[in-house]
Amino acid sequence: MRTSGVYQIRPRGAAYVESIYCEFVNDTAYNVIQRRFDGLLDFERGWVEYKYGFGSLYGDHWLGNEIAHLLSNQRHYNLRIDLWDWEGGRAYAEYSVFSVDNEANKYTLKVSGYSGNAGDSLSYHNGLKFSTEDNDNDVNIRSCAKDNKSGWWFESCFLANLNGVYRKGWYTHKQSSTSDGIVWYTLKNTESYSLKKVEMKMYRAS
Repeated sequence: MRTSGVYQIRPRGAAYVESIYCEFVNDTAYNVIQRRFDGLLDFERGWVEYKYGFGSLYGDHWLGNEIAHLLSNQRHYNLRIDLWDWEGGRAYAEYSVFSVDNEANKYTLKVSGYSGNAGDSLSYHNGLKFSTEDNDNDVNIRSCAKDNKSGWWFESCFLANLNGVYRKGWYTHKQSSTSDGIVWYTLKNTESYSLKKVEMKMYRAS
């Protein structure tokens, strides 16, 4: 049995070898594309950093939109999202269709086929372009990326934003003028609860 850890991969079309954290569970290999758990890493970043990734693969990180695009378009992948709250609860959402388009198309998200117990907050973002504070592609008159201090597939603005500010559970507008936490709306039916830990990971469809 292979052990979880950092592996070297070279997706088709990649100019060089990439490192990725691969988590093995019951013979399934999960490629981690995002992780939040301690709040030490700032996710308020620009387009280039979200393109190539940032953070430590063993800790909080964003793998990178470019490698997510290359991986998700070379074969059929599913997406799994694990969510932990501050009260000891854990939930998950899985999607049987997941891909990220190329940079020319602003890394547009394709996601559908929900299952799980967290509620479906991500399908709202299907077909949306990725936005950062220096590359605004949402449909809001304001910049959702700037207001929410993160890069994400924003519309006007979100039901899910797993790249938001690391806050501890419930927060009020006295703490933030926007709902800028790590949010999965359908889990708590609110945008004013920030999760303790989240992981986004893709795995090959069977």
